[in-house]
Amino acid sequence: MLKRLKQALNGLSQLAYTSNAPNKRQTQHIDTLQAQIKSLQQQLADAERQHREVVSIYRTHLLSAAQGHMDEDVQAALLQIIRMRQEFVC
Repeated sequence: MLKRLKQALNGLSQLAYTSNAPNKRQTQHIDTLQAQIKSLQQQLADAERQHREVVSIYRTHLLSAAQGHMDEDVQAALLQIIRMRQEFVC
């Protein structure tokens, strides 16, 4: 996603340098690139927000586990992960 955002920004920069007075086709292309950039920036912001939320949840669960308290659902999920890893190793 970050790569696509950089590509869109580069495309927009190249259009800006090719002509001081863009024609209708270039203007439409610029508008398309700007819309794509805006969409990609929103997707990036959403992905970063979701990542922060997931990390926060994991930190909370790890802290609870370190303190000797663990939700039953979390404990069951961890045991399932351990079993799955053991199956792959054997």
